[in-house]
Amino acid sequence: MRYRTAAISCFAVIGGMFGYPALMWAIFLPSLKHGLPNPLPAYEKTLLDIAVLCIEWRFILALPITGIGLLFTMAELTASRGNRVKPAPASDSRRS
Repeated sequence: MRYRTAAISCFAVIGGMFGYPALMWAIFLPSLKHGLPNPLPAYEKTLLDIAVLCIEWRFILALPITGIGLLFTMAELTASRGNRVKPAPASDSRRS
């Protein structure tokens, strides 16, 4: 995996951990205010459990994942700076 891809993946995970619970509450909260259906469908329970997991762990995991993402970003920037191709010296055809 390239450094840039790894850095983008880290920041996508952070965005997902903060965005997913908000999306789930926007979708399910109006129906939950009317009361829980009995029984709660399995897919809704799974989606809500994942949202709760993200809410509980997002601040704990945000710092290390952001640090890893920044390290991958710096690695990509320094690797691309070192891989620049130097132009070949121009040959003078008049002297030959």
